Amino acid sequence: MSKRFTLFIVLLSVLLLLAAPAMVQATPVRYEGIYLHEWPRREPFGVEITATKMIAGGYRQSLVNIQYIHAVTCYYPRFNETVVLQEDPDELSVSRDLGWGGLHGWAIVHDQCSNTDMLMEFHVDLFANTPAVNVDPATGYYTREARLTGYILLNGEIYWDFSQEPHGDYHEYAYSFSSRVPYPIY
Repeated sequence: MSKRFTLFIVLLSVLLLLAAPAMVQATPVRYEGIYLHEWPRREPFGVEITATKMIAGGYRQSLVNIQYIHAVTCYYPRFNETVVLQEDPDELSVSRDLGWGGLHGWAIVHDQCSNTDMLMEFHVDLFANTPAVNVDPATGYYTREARLTGYILLNGEIYWDFSQEPHGDYHEYAYSFSSRVPYPIY
């Protein structure tokens, strides 16, 4: 009797273990994107954009933080917000070695001066200008400095043009970033 009872308990335990849902390892979330900041030396304004794509398995979302603030006047539109990149989040992408980053998409932004919504289109590319890959101590992201090219349209007109080399009056700082280790490492 005790052998049958022991055998029953063992079989019941095996069935319960087989029927239990298998533990699935969660897909790690990773981030990649671009950062750019361009400003004129003699004016109290500039454009600063951080575009970040979150990738979790098949889920992707691209957020763009836009800061275009100038304290003096409302002659130009003024933005300070984070928006979702519309349509395809893969319109923000970064190469695996961080040698290239691109932001090609659109979003609706709100002008703080006129209190209206505007269509902002991004046509921006970053090309690495150094072989060095650094780690940002604040975020832990791998970064690689880049040269900024392209332009931003606002309601169909050029709003900010990055196509010229920065000259004496303009300064720029840009880099691609990723939470994933770049490959190949130079």
